Amino acid sequence: MVWNDIGAMVMKNALFAYGQSGCGKSYSVVGDPPNLGIIPRAVQAVYEVVDGNTNPDVRYHVEIAMLEVYMDEVYDLLEPRKKDRQKLNVFHNKGEVFIYDPKDRKNMDKIWRACSNHEKAESFRKMGDANRSIRATGMNPESSRGHTLFIVRFRKEAKRGGWVEEFRSKLCLVDLAGSERAHDTGLTGVGLEEGIAINQSLSALGQCLVQLCKGERVNYSDKLTRLLSESLGGNAVTVMIAALSPADINYNDTLSTLRFADNAKKMPVKVKKQLDPTAELIKQLQEENAKLQAQLTSMGSEEIEKERREWEAAADAKAGQKVADSQKALEEMKANAESDVRVRLARAKTGAVDLNPTVEELEAKVQELESQKGDSDSKLEELNAEIDRLQAKIQELGGPEA
Repeated sequence: MVWNDIGAMVMKNALFAYGQSGCGKSYSVVGDPPNLGIIPRAVQAVYEVVDGNTNPDVRYHVEIAMLEVYMDEVYDLLEPRKKDRQKLNVFHNKGEVFIYDPKDRKNMDKIWRACSNHEKAESFRKMGDANRSIRATGMNPESSRGHTLFIVRFRKEAKRGGWVEEFRSKLCLVDLAGSERAHDTGLTGVGLEEGIAINQSLSALGQCLVQLCKGERVNYSDKLTRLLSESLGGNAVTVMIAALSPADINYNDTLSTLRFADNAKKMPVKVKKQLDPTAELIKQLQEENAKLQAQLTSMGSEEIEKERREWEAAADAKAGQKVADSQKALEEMKANAESDVRVRLARAKTGAVDLNPTVEELEAKVQELESQKGDSDSKLEELNAEIDRLQAKIQELGGPEA
């Protein structure tokens, strides 16, 4: 019934159960076989999406981590041997939480286990559940002595043409240890210290909710609030289960839980797509590159067309000038030759000049003119070669064929 009411909302990001010890938080979140709680049902829902994918361009990757916050220290519940568990460090930066072993600071993925199928994920969940810290108290024979976080890291790869877009998401399901009073639990020694640590961390969480609701700077002062900062910081849809006791003897605790739930309900939410930073940067660079190439092509076409027109105009002007110069030179040579002939003929008529020398001179003049004509032909050949070179340049710049 609970899953039917809130299951779809849970899948959007996070859930935590809050209430006094012995009110059924773990029963709702973890369950008691054959009655499955929210965590096993959520895992099943994740793999329904993964196994139901038929698109060859889409791939899913699922990883699981299970942590316990015990006495304000973080431990990996998926470490098989309890004696090998190390205290983990937690810090958050720009809205993202990082968890690592102080002895292996560079490995930020140590807590994550890849799960290719539902069966493997379920086996990890059962292992972590068996490794939780539990102690019998006056209020609960199986009281959780720490806060349990079951986190699913979900990655979707989708091919978009020549690149791959990556979407990332985290599903954080939290079974908070119950608030308790020392005179109700009857615990002493370590059990009492556990209760004090639980109440302190729940108080810090409540203070974070108040700061969020007021729009104040949030002080993630302890390990639990740092771990939950991704779910509380606004970029999440977070669901809270308020576990209440119907007994009038628990009136004060019930009222405290309801006030806590009221603050949780007021948390601001600004959800945005979680894209892989590297993939998103590659996508942005590819889009920018395509945009610049389009601009360059457009600008290049205009520049090439402009340069082509300038080359054509220069070629026409240069060729025209050379032709005009050659024609002018030929006309001048022709005029000079005709003038010399008229002068010679006039002198011959008056007997002032002997025709034989005149004929010799005319023959020399003809040879000179033929030589000049040869020079003009050579110049015309050079002109034609220059025109061919200019035409080749025009074609190279994208102009029409000659």
